[in-house]
Amino acid sequence: MSGADYRSGVGTWLDFAQNWEEKVLSQYGDSTAINNRTHIRKHLVPFFGEFSMKDLNPEMVQQFISRSAVGVKTTRNICITLQSMWTTAKA
Repeated sequence: MSGADYRSGVGTWLDFAQNWEEKVLSQYGDSTAINNRTHIRKHLVPFFGEFSMKDLNPEMVQQFISRSAVGVKTTRNICITLQSMWTTAKA
């Protein structure tokens, strides 16, 4: 993914999410893109948005899961979206 080098931890998660939506999500099918966009905007950005990429760690993800106010299946799907995004950040 072009743009900022998120592997170095530079930038906020919100910056990364906006860039990911623009550059990567646009390559997904309509249904997947809609679901992922909802996961990002409604669930992930409110929790992770202002954190620096370098500060993210497994404990923060576990906190997000523990505080999730949605069902188990939805939480799992949100985590799949997060994992897809994180894989792209490391690529």
